[in-house]
Parts: sequence; C-alpha cells; structure tokens
Amino acid sequence: MKLVIDPDSIPFQSINREVEFPGVGKIPNQVRNVETISYKFLGRNQESGPWMYLVKFPAGYHVPRHSHAADRLEYVVDGQIRFDERVLGTGGITFITAGIDYEYDVVTNATILVFFTGAPGLMM
Repeated sequence: MKLVIDPDSIPFQSINREVEFPGVGKIPNQVRNVETISYKFLGRNQESGPWMYLVKFPAGYHVPRHSHAADRLEYVVDGQIRFDERVLGTGGITFITAGIDYEYDVVTNATILVFFTGAPGLMM
C-alpha cells in the first residue's frame, strides 16, 4: 500500500458518543468529557486502516486506564502529557503493546499523533 496524507486537508472533528470512532466503535461512558476532544482520522478506511489519528486534548484532561487490541505508538506533536510520572513534551513517544493497560494526564493543550498496528478496539 502507498498512502500520502495531507493532514491540513482533513478537518478536526469532535468525538460523538453516538457515532462509531474509526477502528474503535462507540466510545464507552467511562470515558468522560469526550466533547472536549477532537480528532482527524488519517487512515484510508476504518476496516483496513492504516489506523492513524491526530488527536487534540485540552489541558487537564485525564485519559482513563484502558488498553487496545493492537500495539500503539503515540507521538506528542505539541503540548505536554504526564505518562508514568514523566512529563513528555513535543517529540515525546510512548509505545504500548496490545492488551497492556495505560493511562495519562494532559498537562498543557496537546496534539498527539497515534498509530496502531491494527484496528485499535478499546478495552476498559
């Protein structure tokens, strides 16, 4: 597959609990304040991927403990997050294998590039 993406041509959109999030499905009620998150799905389609997202989080947002059905890598495009007691700024990277629980806090407004090796799913 060859895929070239111009992220500026894709608008950010708000997460809506009633609409399935690409590759994940509906966002469970345990995830609070979804109205404050916006995202761009950068993949070709949600069935075959690739599963790449740009996600904007507001300062103070807590990403609750959860895991995914696929390995995932997150790259901090801008802002800061606190992950396992370490503050990561622009360029910070986290990698979590499928099925491993994690959570983190957003310290300042942040944009995160997220890449999954398969359909992410969401397990809480």
